[in-house]
Amino acid sequence: MVALWWGSAVLAVITSKVCLSRGMQPMHLSLIQFSVATALLWLVLRLRHNSQEIGAGSKLVRNVAATYAAAFMLTNLAFSLSSTPFVETIKAGEPVSTCLLAALWLREVDSLATYLTLLPIVAGVALASYSAHGAHSGHAFVATVASNIGFSARAVLAKRLKKEHPESPCAKSDIVLFYHVSRIGLCFIAPVVLTHDGYCWLMGAAISTSKLPTSSLVGLACLNGICFAIYNCTSFAVLSRVSANSHAVFNLLRRVVIISTSTIFFSLDVSLWNICGIAIALAGGLLYAKVKFATNSRGRNLGFYAGLRTSDVDKLRIV
Repeated sequence: MVALWWGSAVLAVITSKVCLSRGMQPMHLSLIQFSVATALLWLVLRLRHNSQEIGAGSKLVRNVAATYAAAFMLTNLAFSLSSTPFVETIKAGEPVSTCLLAALWLREVDSLATYLTLLPIVAGVALASYSAHGAHSGHAFVATVASNIGFSARAVLAKRLKKEHPESPCAKSDIVLFYHVSRIGLCFIAPVVLTHDGYCWLMGAAISTSKLPTSSLVGLACLNGICFAIYNCTSFAVLSRVSANSHAVFNLLRRVVIISTSTIFFSLDVSLWNICGIAIALAGGLLYAKVKFATNSRGRNLGFYAGLRTSDVDKLRIV
């Protein structure tokens, strides 16, 4: 299961980068990704005879979908502007924005040790960013940081949904939630794409400048959408079988695999400063996961309130 998770993640990232480098616009790729994910998840829910109702908390589900769709489009934008290792390193700083939003929106205050583990993450991301070269590295940095904020907002809002509406089908099943987030996110993305391209997109002219034939590029994008859906679903499946701490470690190793594989696949030059920055940021992420898990475990043992349980935010930090 872990191998399928990592393999689909690698294919999703690499095919995204290939599509974007061949001329496909980030919003078009996002539209295909969400369309394929919605169709596959609908089929899965039908085969499993799961309820497809949103239930209570529909407003929160829409907010989750809006932040998720915006964050995903920004991630694709970042991939179109810079290298995969650079973007993946900046994305390792997501715990920073998650802690900030959790404190502001949920009034959750973590331990001092948890906040201290954010320092190596920030230092590693800063080092990798400083050593990055290219005309668009600054724009890619801003887009990736913005996507981190969007994914963190998605996670915090999803946690609110589980707390305030625990009986909702979306709160009970991550697959149902992912389906509605993809479906509603598609409803947000489609008007943006149609407004931006209008008649040209409908006639297929939007990808006519690609080096690949139109059918090949769309086919590659559909493969990317399938990998994207499998990657997210298998992440949930792994989480249901292991502890949150183990999942965090697997997620960190997944990022290492993606950075290593993409560096080799695209024959990228990596400086010593890049390597040091990536290593420091990933080590900080691992330390954050271990301290967070230890803090939550002590909270459960002391019988603290439900807010100190293993964070549902970790369950949804899967991109």
